[in-house]
Amino acid sequence: MGKLRVSSFPFLSEDAKWGDADFVIQEPTTGVQWANGQTNLIKWTKGLDDGIDTFDIEMQQLGMDGLSFIARQVPATTNSLNVYISGIPTGDDYVIMFVNSSPGYLYTNSAVFAIANSTNSSSPSPDPSAPTVSLTATPNPTAAWATTFPASTNGVLSWRLAEGSHAQAVSIFATMAVCIFAGVLVVL
Repeated sequence: MGKLRVSSFPFLSEDAKWGDADFVIQEPTTGVQWANGQTNLIKWTKGLDDGIDTFDIEMQQLGMDGLSFIARQVPATTNSLNVYISGIPTGDDYVIMFVNSSPGYLYTNSAVFAIANSTNSSSPSPDPSAPTVSLTATPNPTAAWATTFPASTNGVLSWRLAEGSHAQAVSIFATMAVCIFAGVLVVL
């Protein structure tokens, strides 16, 4: 599966960057048909140690303007999401995009898939252990996210990092005190 060109997305500037995250979207794939009124599966794998703690999931119909914001701040430890859709325009040119919507990074996109009003969808069964998001509106770039996951640390370490390092802190303080004292003796 190749990456889509930036020019395929009118909302991304030519300066938009591709992220370095190693995502592989396993579902939906080519030939999959989601159905309005049903819960559909997004499933992926993600590489390790790429510095990505959260990402956003969007859906776009390539032949139309507008985005459907599915989920914001999805934890990188998650590997699937159920999406209940209703009232989404039918078409055979939809893609799921994993992005960092703040600076406009597109990490990856799914294969093109279809959405129909039929109950004869070819989408895999939902994952009972995954969260479910409801998407019930036509694409709208000014709409709010369907869901926002709780905030994560995004790699920020707290003061707990210093726990258990009392000896190192004392050593650093003692070294600085000796240096200051020696500097004062040199000046006098």
